[in-house]
Amino acid sequence: MSTKRKLLVPAAKEDADINRGIAADPDTYELGKDEFQRLKRVGRPRLASPKVAVTIRYDCESPRESRRLFG
Repeated sequence: MSTKRKLLVPAAKEDADINRGIAADPDTYELGKDEFQRLKRVGRPRLASPKVAVTIRYDCESPRESRRLFG
């Protein structure tokens, strides 16, 4: 199962309703191409080599033996 986010594209009628709502609201507007390109990414910068989550399963003796040997 993929954990990647999926983009849900609205149906034509729903998209038209959304655009009418945007046009009717004086406090919001749709960004033009030049405005959209000037936006800056928010959040942490992307890593050149991102970490990957790994799950490892051990039998119950392996951790016990490690604790016994290494404290």
